[in-house]
Amino acid sequence: MTILRNMTFYEAYPPNEKVQSSSIFHTALMLYKLTRHSLLLIFLLSSSVRLYASSPADSTATETRNALEISVSAASSLVVNAALTELVKRSVDRTRPNGEDNHSFPSRHTSWAFTASTIVSNELYSHSPWWAVGAQAAASAVGFQRVVTRHHYGSDVIAGAGLGIVSTQFSYWLCNRLLNPKDKMTLPSSDNDFRPSIAMTSEAVFNIGSDIATAFGVSLKGQLPLTQRWGLAMTLRGITAPVIVNDTYINPINAYGASVGGVGHFRLPVKALAIETSLYAGFMRLLPTKGWSHNSYGFEGDIETALNWRLTPSFAFAARLGYRVMTTPSAVSAITFGLSSIAVF
Repeated sequence: MTILRNMTFYEAYPPNEKVQSSSIFHTALMLYKLTRHSLLLIFLLSSSVRLYASSPADSTATETRNALEISVSAASSLVVNAALTELVKRSVDRTRPNGEDNHSFPSRHTSWAFTASTIVSNELYSHSPWWAVGAQAAASAVGFQRVVTRHHYGSDVIAGAGLGIVSTQFSYWLCNRLLNPKDKMTLPSSDNDFRPSIAMTSEAVFNIGSDIATAFGVSLKGQLPLTQRWGLAMTLRGITAPVIVNDTYINPINAYGASVGGVGHFRLPVKALAIETSLYAGFMRLLPTKGWSHNSYGFEGDIETALNWRLTPSFAFAARLGYRVMTTPSAVSAITFGLSSIAVF
């Protein structure tokens, strides 16, 4: 019930301030610092990648979809997504944080962005995992910007991302059934062994019992195996969330941070699937929030479980569920759910 309250009741109140230009500056600063640290993470992992340079490249890109299949699947995804997004948007009455109108839910921009991201991933992931990772990063940046600039609440963005992914996957499935009715549906799969990887994650953060409402987050996670099951991990994360004080919207709180920890990789009987468990600890840098005082730095601890599906030798997809504790200055608990595109080396 507390989670539901943070998603709906708290977020239903209109703001009492105009958009502050300083929030855009702080967002740009945070994204710059997050990018700088992300490049450092990739550099640190590059040495481990060389150890696996002799691994064979993807061999799953041998079957090329024809232009008709690609065009119909992409076009139908855009049409279905636009229809669903507008239907929900016109059916739900929620005032935007900036008071502009009452069509806040869901985020149209985020829905479109994740539709485009899913199309790119579906068509190109077998050629290079970086297409999927990069597409998800771009879509996540759109959602992040919509919350920071007070055009949407975190739950609006999360709903938009979900609509984009679901509508696109449904359209691809339907088009495949119509264009190739005699083909048997076979899911792509590859041996899910434990190797170095970099994952791009878009996550929903359901804060429990605090002034911080539902948040939207992005993270970059690197893993380095030490044995066949256990390894080290480092995560760089940025989050943005509305702050509600006395049932009044104040401003979004924006934060970025880094954490380190361990990860376990446990293969399942189905060769493409594995369960990963992670435990992290680190710090968060909280940017100033007008109208709400808090510390500049906070502690962060995470425990997370993921279902990892290896589609090709160098690309995987994962769904993540976790529990997080943060200090802002008081302790804040949160349930997290994330989806990841993973480049495997």
